[in-house]
Amino acid sequence: MNKFAVVFVLAAFLCITVNAYDFQPFDAFGFPAFTPLKINIPKIKPLTPEEIKNLKPSDGSVVNGASVSSSSSYETVNGVPVRKDITKILTNNNGDVKEYTYGN
Repeated sequence: MNKFAVVFVLAAFLCITVNAYDFQPFDAFGFPAFTPLKINIPKIKPLTPEEIKNLKPSDGSVVNGASVSSSSSYETVNGVPVRKDITKILTNNNGDVKEYTYGN
């Protein structure tokens, strides 16, 4: 085994050992411990299509909402798989609600 191989094997062993035992080489310098930031982000609950449909503008306010959903499935008709696609679009423009359905 040549010198390079010996050095490489020792360095690899040292790296594995250091990582396995959580060796902290900079503890002697007295650096403060790092604490990850804890950010409290509130969860946002999206409106359902039914909630968008029922939104009504109040005094001086404006309501604009939209919902798009699509689904795809297969149904067996006389032993033959038939694909069914449906797309639904709902818009609410200041209480003027329109619904569109496309597909088979």
